[in-house]
Amino acid sequence: MIILSIVLGILLGLARGGKLSNINKLKVNYFLVLIIAVIANVILLFISTKFNNSISKLIFDNFGYINIITFIIIIAVLSANREIKYSSLILSGFILNFLPIFFSKGKMPVSAKAIIKAKDLDSLILLNEGRIATHTIMTNETKFKIFADTIAIKTFHFVISAGDILIGIGLILLISHLMVGERT
Repeated sequence: MIILSIVLGILLGLARGGKLSNINKLKVNYFLVLIIAVIANVILLFISTKFNNSISKLIFDNFGYINIITFIIIIAVLSANREIKYSSLILSGFILNFLPIFFSKGKMPVSAKAIIKAKDLDSLILLNEGRIATHTIMTNETKFKIFADTIAIKTFHFVISAGDILIGIGLILLISHLMVGERT
């Protein structure tokens, strides 16, 4: 979803006569902290799912805690950069996503009905087998269900949340705004 939003933001920025090089003008406080947290999260997720040893199993079994820490860092960095146009929209999306993740041991709850509607049956099988480190099947005990992954996107065969929509819209608007730059 994030990659799609970035691409759409770039396309919108170009359609509005913007320049990709204008994105370099963005100044983000604690940017290095954000990058390190996200890259570490991705690397640990890769290790936990692509290798079969005691370390990868330990990472997989505890990935929820890694995910929670990563979300806290992302939310903190976004909070420190609220003056950036559209960052509050992105921040709101991450907070909405964080609520069900935090109360589901670091995994985003996903509606099985939405997965079936999106025709992503492979993911449903993997989720039921407990083989996905980042998501879990929504149950009656799931807290903040309204903010969990419940929206089926049939075209792309995946399920998103209300927070994902806010993050996506925020990224599209931010990138387009940056590309166009200040108009006099």
